[in-house]
Amino acid sequence: IPLSLGSLGWGASEARADDPFLAGESRHLDMVGQALFVVGTLLIAVYEGQRHLFKRRPENQGKLYSGGLAGALRCRHLNYFGEIVSFVGFGLVSGHPLFNQWIPLLMGLGLAVVSVPEIEFYLQRRYAAQWPTYERGNPYKLIPFVW
Repeated sequence: IPLSLGSLGWGASEARADDPFLAGESRHLDMVGQALFVVGTLLIAVYEGQRHLFKRRPENQGKLYSGGLAGALRCRHLNYFGEIVSFVGFGLVSGHPLFNQWIPLLMGLGLAVVSVPEIEFYLQRRYAAQWPTYERGNPYKLIPFVW
């Protein structure tokens, strides 16, 4: 993660300095993009760390994880949301900020249309007895408090 953050900052400043189209553009977009990248990365890391700690405890074997940050935000796939947020941030600082949003847009569509249905299909069968309660308690599939 530290190397990613360093390369993100360096890449952002280099992209702006070398492009006459963007040379006079405000650095605010860079700051917003870097903040989104950090927030998205932290969402992934915190969620995966909490889930890992839950799963490694023997009393939680065979249980569906629904606590921590994902439980607080009532989102079933918070790690996927974190990926989208970090890619939006990266797109904002990498050259042409609006043009480069096609990457997180396609990635988000792929997650929403393929990955979320695929993992939910698996989880519904793997944790059949727990799934209805989990689904009610975490109603948002991908974007907290939206969908």
